[in-house]
Amino acid sequence: MYSKDLRLEVFSSDRVVSACSFHIYNIKTKNIDVNPFKIIRGACLKLSNINREIGVFENGHQIITTSEIDNYPTEVDFSLEYVGYKELNVSLNAKFYEKYIEYLIRKKLSQVRIYGKYNKYSCKSDITSAWFKNSKGDIGIYKSGDKSISLERVFNISVQICEDCKAYLWLDTKSGFRSQLTVMDMLERKIDVLGLMVKNDWGTFRQTGILTEISTTTVSEPLNELSCSLKEYYIEKKKEAYRVEGLPDNTPVVFVKPSNGDKP
Repeated sequence: MYSKDLRLEVFSSDRVVSACSFHIYNIKTKNIDVNPFKIIRGACLKLSNINREIGVFENGHQIITTSEIDNYPTEVDFSLEYVGYKELNVSLNAKFYEKYIEYLIRKKLSQVRIYGKYNKYSCKSDITSAWFKNSKGDIGIYKSGDKSISLERVFNISVQICEDCKAYLWLDTKSGFRSQLTVMDMLERKIDVLGLMVKNDWGTFRQTGILTEISTTTVSEPLNELSCSLKEYYIEKKKEAYRVEGLPDNTPVVFVKPSNGDKP
């Protein structure tokens, strides 16, 4: 739950954005001409999930990376053709550079430490920080007595490159409370979760939404939407077994309506 008191600020770079060089790949797959945006964006997401140490982007027709790709997903219907290491013109690739600068900001924030050892910011999806400075100048985290709820600040950022080729950072902040309990924790405590806003920390991109339904189907039973169980989907298809190995087989599947308006 977050407050409605938003603070919007805009910062301008003190110089024009310099052109940089990147590794460029073409996507090779069937029916690429039918829906290239969907295919390339899906490929970008899959590549990003298993190459988290580098920046992986797309511009609608190619994959662009900060370093050469070392890890390739298995059981996919596409292949990559390496084009080369090329400098990209800023004016002709403004949308890409906007995403690249946001990536650099997140990467820098993820390296900020409190007392030399604690991460000040979480950059998994939203950029958040639970660290606050009190009136005495001391920095700390504020939690409820049982430590299940904490106060945090959320930073929403957006980068825009204008005709002057300078970067403009749009920043709005808000404060709110975050529960450390998972949906399963709440269900076990008999807490009504329908209508709550939840966040998917498993996604590469920002994914939040409203919980709309608790299914009678469990994570170990087949889902029509996947043609397999949710556990099998993450273990066999996404190769991310670590995400679901600790889930009890009787954990119910829940449906969430995404904040971006997509179907649950």
